Amino acid sequence: MCEYGDDVRGYVCHTHVICTSNGWLVMTPDPDRCPPLHNVGACPSDLGVCVQDSTCTTSDQLGCRCTNCAPTQPVCGPAPRWYCPSPPPGEPSCPAAPPNLGRPCSPEGVVCGYIQECGSPTKACSKGIWIPGPILGCPS
Repeated sequence: MCEYGDDVRGYVCHTHVICTSNGWLVMTPDPDRCPPLHNVGACPSDLGVCVQDSTCTTSDQLGCRCTNCAPTQPVCGPAPRWYCPSPPPGEPSCPAAPPNLGRPCSPEGVVCGYIQECGSPTKACSKGIWIPGPILGCPS
């Protein structure tokens, strides 16, 4: 399986290509679940209040999304704020930005969870490529 795209919402809003016995199966994101976002370019120095459904890129190339429903929060808030998925704390082998499935990786066995949307898979390094790992749960 390979994953393509840079939508900050992650796995659910990326294109996936799977090799099957009948050839390549291409699965594109559902436009109802992944409506277009407005990219404002570089992130502001104050990652506070913002315009819902905007995206920006930090100076270290992390993609951020303006949302009132960050996947790390159990309840949506009244005001949208910037949410920037980052690698799990304490795992220096995870790249800063979430990697796409099928891309090269190392070291073998590392598992990286980036909470882009709850219910998305973690990324696990197996035989030198990123594959889907265990599913991330939703906050309670």
